[in-house]
Amino acid sequence: MASKQQRKPLPLKEQALFKELLALYESRTLKRALKTADQILKKIPDHGDIALAETMCMKGLVLTHMNRKEEGMDLVKKGLVYDMQSHICWHVLGIIKKADKNWDEALKAYMQAVRCDKENMNLLRDAAQLQVHLGIYDGFQDTRWQILKLRPNLRQNWIAYALACHLNSNLVEAKNTLRTYFGTLLNIPDYDVEHSEVLLYYLRILEELGEYSDALAQLDLYVTGRSIVDKVAIAEIRARLLSKLNSMDDALQAWRALIDQNPDCHRYYTELFKLQGIDINSPTTENYQTVVSFLQELTARLPRIMTPRRLLLAIMPGRFLSLPILTVLIGGKLHRENRLYIRPLYVCEEKRALIEQIVESLREDIEKGRDVAALHHSCGPYSSTSPFPDPERSLSLLERAIEHTPTLPELYMGKAKILKIAGDPFNAARAMEEARRLDGQDRYLNWKAAKYLMRAGNLEEATRLLGIFTKKDAQSPGADLEDMQCFSYMLAEGDAHFQAGRLGLALRRFKALQMTFDDIENDQFDFHNYSLRKSTINTYLDLMSFEKRLRDRPTYTKAAIASSKIYVRLYDDSSLSRRMEEKISEADKKAKKKAKKAAQRGNEENKRSTTNTTLKEEDIPEPPKYDDPEGLKLLTTKDPLGDAMKWLKPLQALKTRSIEAWFMIYDVTIRKQKLVQALQALITAWHLDQSSAELHVRIVDYHIRIRALPAQDTPTVALLAATDISIPPEVSLETYNNEFIQKSLSSAKAILAGARVSQLLGSPLDIVEGGVFELLSGNILVDVDTVREGLHFLSNIGSSRKEEFRERAKEKFPLAVFFGTAEEIRIAEESLTQYMGTET
Repeated sequence: MASKQQRKPLPLKEQALFKELLALYESRTLKRALKTADQILKKIPDHGDIALAETMCMKGLVLTHMNRKEEGMDLVKKGLVYDMQSHICWHVLGIIKKADKNWDEALKAYMQAVRCDKENMNLLRDAAQLQVHLGIYDGFQDTRWQILKLRPNLRQNWIAYALACHLNSNLVEAKNTLRTYFGTLLNIPDYDVEHSEVLLYYLRILEELGEYSDALAQLDLYVTGRSIVDKVAIAEIRARLLSKLNSMDDALQAWRALIDQNPDCHRYYTELFKLQGIDINSPTTENYQTVVSFLQELTARLPRIMTPRRLLLAIMPGRFLSLPILTVLIGGKLHRENRLYIRPLYVCEEKRALIEQIVESLREDIEKGRDVAALHHSCGPYSSTSPFPDPERSLSLLERAIEHTPTLPELYMGKAKILKIAGDPFNAARAMEEARRLDGQDRYLNWKAAKYLMRAGNLEEATRLLGIFTKKDAQSPGADLEDMQCFSYMLAEGDAHFQAGRLGLALRRFKALQMTFDDIENDQFDFHNYSLRKSTINTYLDLMSFEKRLRDRPTYTKAAIASSKIYVRLYDDSSLSRRMEEKISEADKKAKKKAKKAAQRGNEENKRSTTNTTLKEEDIPEPPKYDDPEGLKLLTTKDPLGDAMKWLKPLQALKTRSIEAWFMIYDVTIRKQKLVQALQALITAWHLDQSSAELHVRIVDYHIRIRALPAQDTPTVALLAATDISIPPEVSLETYNNEFIQKSLSSAKAILAGARVSQLLGSPLDIVEGGVFELLSGNILVDVDTVREGLHFLSNIGSSRKEEFRERAKEKFPLAVFFGTAEEIRIAEESLTQYMGTET
């Protein structure tokens, strides 16, 4: 490395060319930039002179933008060797790493550049942006302090430093910074939007500091001074501050005023009653009448507002709800829009019975309302006293309703849902397609029809339907929906492939969904500086809170669970990976032939392009497309458990409330022999749902493994003994399993879990089979999915009674195509395909 004293500037002519090179790069005129860099390098011999370093790095940067990354990175590294004291060289490396979304390496390069040029504002701003994006808040505060010292005349720098202090939990410093900043302001116009946002941010800091009186006084001052634009924010802040100051009467009045202004905001009701010591979701006997009176008064005053009605329905016990009251509350309707807030009531048997009386009376009295009862019978969970929903009755009522009003899409949608629950995805997809054909311009119906086709395994027709509303020039409807970050589509198609056993395609689709979440996370990078420029600090902080829990969304959680199941299956059955490797070797041979031909065509095009002396702005080549269309390479991973944990680690870090995610964390960590992590996953799942059947299976599995440990491995045993899921050593696991089954005789999932545990414990096959057959006894309420799981379990253990179980399941669930013969399923599939082909 050359010393600092050896650094020599470029000759004057080359300096001018270097400035031109920088300008050409900034304008993305890459072809000319490359030619200019070569022109400089030709003038200076390559003997290690440090004058070459910055030009070489800039040439490397240009090449990376032209998709010649390896060649470009080699030049950048070589340039850094020539001059490691050049901030331009380090800056170039930081730009390249930042473009690759390699934030950690980019920050290292930028901080090295800052050490070489401590007062370079561009470097400092970019470094600060990387620090806040990576959550390095102490470094972010230090960098923003340096920027503020260099440019104290810029308003943005004061706000940014206050924000940095805030994020670094230094609230007092943030408050003092903003106060100093306010002292520098002169002649601010009324209702200035940017200044208003900063004032709201200042009030937020005061509130977080607990200085409620000061915050309230400042709020009144700002309102009087015509400084804050957002009137709703003023009212909300005032209500919160009054609540925290225990100004009961004023706070109640403030929350009531907000409810009058926006009676559909559930949060306002929660805060209003929280102020009175009432939990609106479960009021006690003492305060029950207070809540009901207020909601009834609001319902009478605002008859068209749904929220107070919904709250009344939720909190009133079934015995207090008379038929006339319930009819008034639901408005005599159970159509699509009202079912959303009626359906939660179905967990209460008393309320469900009252709803049934309403819809039955409507069905009898109002001919055009015949669909209402059918929709009622398609809602709700199974109860402890009756097999609910009742698919046969629902279908009968729907057929009568369709006969009366054959042009109402909701009737066919209800029919589709009932058939789906009953285990007939093929006729369910047909019914949803009938609904779609009634209104071909309805995007919602189009998506529902495509989704039901995916469930039925007919992805070709589903893709065709989705293509109606996607770009016609897109590579495919799926590619367009992926570009638009359509989570529901990616999840539905991935699940369809997973259920059909096409594991590679399922992983590929789930991987696309994972990459979309990565894109959303990376897209936040640009908002750090944008929010500062626009002074939208409060929204920015809300965005950061959202981003921190981004991967705790249901879509990501479902994809993570499904992907982890595939990886666990790959780990348990290594033959799957070997079969995929054979397919890849065949595909690689074909790909090499295509690549060779493409290279030949490319060489010919390059020869022709060199004869063209006209220099234009370069159209940068597109990066190569995804080269694993069937997901085969994803299936041949050398570390399936590690890939599974890449999905699950964000959920583990966020302490997700999904118990299934914790089951998968256990399944992965126990296979990696990480007994403590596996135990932690079980304990977390136990706190989420102690009665879970799946939890019982894994608790026993863990104890089997622990009891097989050598006697000297006492720490793990002692740790387990101190937990709530510990089974005393003197209690046999067979006894523990039998006690669990006896306590859960009415639960189908518990009975199936007991049979699975019996198999784990090495019980005779007839005992295991007998446990599974208990699912079909008349004393147990069971749904199609649980019986289907039982059938799969019998198949996996090689039971000779699998066919007997299937036939009995078909008798119990006559509508379930899943329990038909292979020929019956084939006929159902062909019937759906033929129907889809009849559309004109």
